[in-house]
Amino acid sequence: MIPGMLLLPLIVSTLCIIFIAELPDKTALAALILATKYRTRDVVIGAWFAFLVQTIVAVAAGSLFTLLPTGPIRIASGLGFLVFSFLAFRRKEDEVREEEQEEVAKAKSNRPIWLVSFLVIFA
Repeated sequence: MIPGMLLLPLIVSTLCIIFIAELPDKTALAALILATKYRTRDVVIGAWFAFLVQTIVAVAAGSLFTLLPTGPIRIASGLGFLVFSFLAFRRKEDEVREEEQEEVAKAKSNRPIWLVSFLVIFA
């Protein structure tokens, strides 16, 4: 079998899992709303920078957490998962959507669109 043929099912299955997991993500919804109102290129640039900064922060924080003992980290992450899942279950989507629209409306000032996109996605 050709080695490249093995990659295709892996890539397709990974894409499908990530697509399903990211469907309820509000950052995608915010980027979509911004892209319908402003130039898509500016929105994509701002979103790209926001995700870049978030990734750098996550890698730095993850590197710092490797210095801590694993037992307390596992307990804290499990408790954090339970707390945030409970909060997400109680969250009202209509209120969240209204807050996002208010953020977009506040950000409509004289700021460049890429910065507006960065701030909305990063927040």
